[in-house]
Amino acid sequence: MAALLLLPTVSCERRELTYFLESEITVEADWSRSGLNEEGYGATLMIYPMDGSPAMKVPMGDRERTTVRLTEGRYRMLIFNRSHEDFGGIYFYGNNYYDFRAQARQVETRTDPETKVTTRVVVDTPEELASDGLEEFEVTEAMLGNYSNGSKYSGNKSKADTRAEETNPDRYTVRFLPEKLTKKVQVEIYVPGLNNLRSAVGLIENICESSYLATGKTSEEKVTQQFTFDRMEFDPGSPFDGTISGSCNVFGFDRNLPHRLTLETLLTDGKTKTEETFDTQPEYIRLEDGTLLIRIRLTAKRLPEVKPEGVPDSGFDVTVDEWGDPEEKELPV
Repeated sequence: MAALLLLPTVSCERRELTYFLESEITVEADWSRSGLNEEGYGATLMIYPMDGSPAMKVPMGDRERTTVRLTEGRYRMLIFNRSHEDFGGIYFYGNNYYDFRAQARQVETRTDPETKVTTRVVVDTPEELASDGLEEFEVTEAMLGNYSNGSKYSGNKSKADTRAEETNPDRYTVRFLPEKLTKKVQVEIYVPGLNNLRSAVGLIENICESSYLATGKTSEEKVTQQFTFDRMEFDPGSPFDGTISGSCNVFGFDRNLPHRLTLETLLTDGKTKTEETFDTQPEYIRLEDGTLLIRIRLTAKRLPEVKPEGVPDSGFDVTVDEWGDPEEKELPV
């Protein structure tokens, strides 16, 4: 009888077992080597469970730091600047860590009416893109529950009251050092007769269409990149000759391939167009931030002289046959 009376007392003092299913992981990113010029954007973290579960996309409003909750298992991770929706010239596709890639969004197929040759042209330059990847990160059972408040689970588990040991905080931190994935191409062309130019467009051949974020490798498919010359500068003391310059971002620029450049211009009369194609010899310049600048310098043929649209004649060649008879009048002085 005494033993039976003691059983309820023992059971009441028994502690309810609490189990943690997640570990809180800190994600940090150092963008100092990315060479990005943009401001006011966050980042995107892609998490790929190695058990084949669907990938997780985590927006980072603060692109330098965030926290995520992960269950026990192994993961691969990718980080890149901005969110998917913040890119106008890039779209992303791919279902796993290794095939996730960025590709030029606006691509047109153009056919030359004379040669019938078809060319795929990227009509809008991609934005700057920087990324970094982590091959493997493991969340162990001992790492679960390393947070003060969170979701808990009561049930039958092999180890009761599991809490992560805080002796090595680094094992709960993932650090990234993103580098620029895109490359900048800068083109300068000296143009005699620049005073006749209204606008100019450049097209560079043999540009890589896409790039894989995890490895940095570029695709085999090649396209022609179109860009606008947005700067015009006359030579000192000359109202006629000067230089135009423009730039674009590309996913890849193979040094072993020729990169012909075509200059298309519209002159100031609003109707005359010219076209000139160049063989290029690009310069590869390593900048202080570690990024690569590809510079192309060329000299164009002289643009033809045209009368600007909407500008009347000077008046020196007018006729006066229909002015009528002259009249003499005295003007007060």
